[in-house]
Amino acid sequence: MPETPLSIGFALHIQGLTAAYNGCLVLEDVSLDVPVGQVTALIGPNGAGKTTLIRAVSGTLRPRAGRIMINGREITNLPPEKRACLLAVAPQSGNLPGEFSVYQAVMMGRTPYLGWLGYPGKRDHEKTLHALELTETLHLARRRVASLSGGEQQRVLLARALAQETPVLLLDEPTTYLDLHHQVTFLQLVHRLAHQNNLAILAALHDLNLTSLYADRVALLSNGRLQAVGSPAETLTPANIQQAYRLAVRVIHHPKNGLPLILPEA
Repeated sequence: MPETPLSIGFALHIQGLTAAYNGCLVLEDVSLDVPVGQVTALIGPNGAGKTTLIRAVSGTLRPRAGRIMINGREITNLPPEKRACLLAVAPQSGNLPGEFSVYQAVMMGRTPYLGWLGYPGKRDHEKTLHALELTETLHLARRRVASLSGGEQQRVLLARALAQETPVLLLDEPTTYLDLHHQVTFLQLVHRLAHQNNLAILAALHDLNLTSLYADRVALLSNGRLQAVGSPAETLTPANIQQAYRLAVRVIHHPKNGLPLILPEA
């Protein structure tokens, strides 16, 4: 389902995105706007195309058709070093060099800005320290990445992405392999960063209840198409969930904030 045209307040604009793997169509004609200062959750069953969409927007997968724009600038054909100045990606944990210190790993986010000699300057060190502070990982700066827990590594990946200093941040199922405590604290941090730092964040998520609690908008993918987009209350309906996930559910309201909570039917 198409969204409204690009307007002020939308940092990332995806229009008519179609993508395939090995000749097999995975995404078809997906249009989505990601607002500044909000978390937009990308949900859907396994194989719906969430990771494919993240990869197509990030540039690791070339789409068959469609336009991807950031702040009105077409990025589809930009070289990687220029695209890296406009959007950053925090993948699932386990994608960090284990022998690096946390500080070195986060400094990697400054790579698009380093001079031809590749030496970091004062601004690069300042931005690295700031990213560590924002993610509450400064106390880990001298630790080796391999010594960190899954939750700590996920925060370091987020810090590395923040060090890139981009208006758009993509998170590819960042809470996978984390326990409930670390899922909640991580998503609380992501929500706070979006609102306080005016970031446009697109996050592929699995847990529908955590999506309801921490996402401002929800985009539901099903069979490679966008089935619904809107607030958690507008998107997380029994009809939408049953159609996408083939599961009958009951939606109740959270006793404190009124947000939808999803319970599978017995």
